[in-house]
Amino acid sequence: MTSDDPPHSRPRAAGWALGSGMIHQFSQVSVSLALAALLGPEAFGVIALASIYVLLVEFLVRQGIVQAVIQRENLEARHMDAAFWMTMATAAVLGLFTLAFAGTWADINDAPELRPLLIALSGLGLFQALWQVPTALFQRSLDFKRSEIPLNVGTVLGGVVGVAAAFLGANEWAIVAQLYTYGVVGTVLLYRATSWRPAFRFSRRAAKDLLAVSSGALLATLGSFFSQRADSLLLGVFFGPLALGLYRLGARFVQLIINVTSASLGRVALAVLSREQGDPDRYARALRSQLLALNLLVFPALGVLLASGRSITLIFGSEWEPAGPALRILCLAGLARGLVLFCSPILQSLGKAHRAAGTQWFSAGVHIVFLVIGGVVLRDQDVATQIAGVATVRLLAQGVVITPTLLVVISRATHVPVRSLLAPLAAPAAGAAAAIAVGLAVDEASLRAGVALLPTLMLVGATSTIAAGGAVLTTSPHARQLLAGLRGRPAPVVR
Repeated sequence: MTSDDPPHSRPRAAGWALGSGMIHQFSQVSVSLALAALLGPEAFGVIALASIYVLLVEFLVRQGIVQAVIQRENLEARHMDAAFWMTMATAAVLGLFTLAFAGTWADINDAPELRPLLIALSGLGLFQALWQVPTALFQRSLDFKRSEIPLNVGTVLGGVVGVAAAFLGANEWAIVAQLYTYGVVGTVLLYRATSWRPAFRFSRRAAKDLLAVSSGALLATLGSFFSQRADSLLLGVFFGPLALGLYRLGARFVQLIINVTSASLGRVALAVLSREQGDPDRYARALRSQLLALNLLVFPALGVLLASGRSITLIFGSEWEPAGPALRILCLAGLARGLVLFCSPILQSLGKAHRAAGTQWFSAGVHIVFLVIGGVVLRDQDVATQIAGVATVRLLAQGVVITPTLLVVISRATHVPVRSLLAPLAAPAAGAAAAIAVGLAVDEASLRAGVALLPTLMLVGATSTIAAGGAVLTTSPHARQLLAGLRGRPAPVVR
């Protein structure tokens, strides 16, 4: 597929990627919330620690292979075979490492129940390794339908098994049942959808070709991991599982919105922008279009979530009340992050994978420095102050240091002025502001009137969503064009 593909190809790919991402993320978050309600904050914190490990293994197993296969112009069978065996070898090494150091990580977090969980999860990376090449081949051709349906079926079935296990008394072990169901089902269905099979051969030259790109992509994904998860990692070390469980409830909602959009549309952006890198004008137009599409979803959704934060956390029970303020602060940090969510796909599309890695590690370093200082200062405070303080530290790191710096990096790499990068974000920002203003006013009025939590949540969610939609449609011709298309009416083309 090239930049001259039929115009319906990319919207269809974006639709499948976004829809798939929504199913995957909503399934995962639904399971997390069900486990939080069934198990309570401390056990949920232990599960969060195990989940962080699983995510790290996933990043390491990938090795940037998906990005390398997608970005490579001349892809041969030997490249695919080399990619497969590199990921399998990495998964095996990581499994052995887990068996050796599970106890150490459990001791650092003062969570002895974490050790057997990590040992049980040590084989999960093999399933991640099996997925990488078929997934990359589908995404390379923008065929997100065949790459995502198998994994989403696995996600949903795994979630059902995990919640059932928790309900039957499995406690933290529910995550083991969930993730292995996901791995087995996803693998079987993914290989039924593809005719590709690995051969028993390994080309060093092909591996070298891939590593030229994948090494930078791996560094970028690892930087992204530590940037996004530094707060959770350090919360466990400084404050223990209870504070982590409370914090993760709010963080999970924010991550849902960001992951549904950036993880899904980011894959489309990488493929689309990579095809336009030879034409600066077309690249700039495609870049602005991708930024607008992303933040038309991210900004208003975070605004609605911020306004609904108090009711959302209290609905899980009074023991979750400290999570409410942290959730709202994390929404503000998410808005700041939304400005630069596509930094890595943009740089990778220009063949600057190592620069993309540098930006991720810069973000991770800033977050870690801020969070360590916050952890030391807040160590003797009550748990509510601790998690609100950590959320505030994350907001300061993102909004004051990281986002302004990365905007400059993107501008210099693409030769698109910062003002031009920010221009598409006016309508999304208006939607977020309207959602926050209206939603908080309705929430305060409901609190004073003594309205029950569930009706308050529904009322705040509905009014803030309507306010966000109205603001976006008023300020964005692109949004009006999309709405007209959905209603089957002709609309002028927005460029």
